[in-house]
Amino acid sequence: MANKAKIELTETNLNKLTATIRDLGKSDTAAQKVNDALQVAKVSVADQCREMGLTSNAFVSPKNGGTLTAIQYDKLKTAVVTGYFPKAAIAMLQADPAALAKGEKAAPYGARTTGNRRHWQMQIGSRMKDVRNLLHTSETKAQAEKAAAKEKKKPQAKKDQEQRASEDITVINALTNVLFLVKKKASGSIPNSWDEGAVSELIESAIKEVGGSMKASQRSTIGDTELKASLKKNVTDKGVKYTPKSK
Repeated sequence: MANKAKIELTETNLNKLTATIRDLGKSDTAAQKVNDALQVAKVSVADQCREMGLTSNAFVSPKNGGTLTAIQYDKLKTAVVTGYFPKAAIAMLQADPAALAKGEKAAPYGARTTGNRRHWQMQIGSRMKDVRNLLHTSETKAQAEKAAAKEKKKPQAKKDQEQRASEDITVINALTNVLFLVKKKASGSIPNSWDEGAVSELIESAIKEVGGSMKASQRSTIGDTELKASLKKNVTDKGVKYTPKSK
């Protein structure tokens, strides 16, 4: 298992992250330029967070299972807020609420009022979530690329064996699903139109025979463990009693 990256929340790193996050909110009259700049900023923020040892979970509050300490989280939150919010909003957040004029929030939320201060306070979680989602997308993409590279290096014989096992599991699941349908009570007032015991015995025999054949097969690794798991999932977990007969 790879070692976890060391968290580097130095003042220099945090200031740099703030400046990079600020690029996420830049606007331009040319739509394409805005989009191009935004994509560059997203990559830059993701790369810089990785260099600092930050994952998407770092942007989750420690109270909700985030990976940072409370002090680290506050530092990171300050860096994100400073990057996203205008100076007037930051000044309001730092001000004593008693020093602000009482009033409701009003766009563009620049006036120093208690309502506007509450507006910016509510925006902090959203901005942290923005960066968290950005990192999560980047992490998911990186994991997919890593998995694809690993799959590409896998010998063809191994791929064939895994494909055979997957198909064999499908067969086992189909048989156990049929067993469930045979054993469950018919809906409504009309009883099942077959001999439940006789048909179940036939299906059980088929499952045993196929399961035994798969266990001995050189084509896959399916055996008793997978068979029992399929019976549990498709029969007993659905509320139908099933007691395998001893061989």
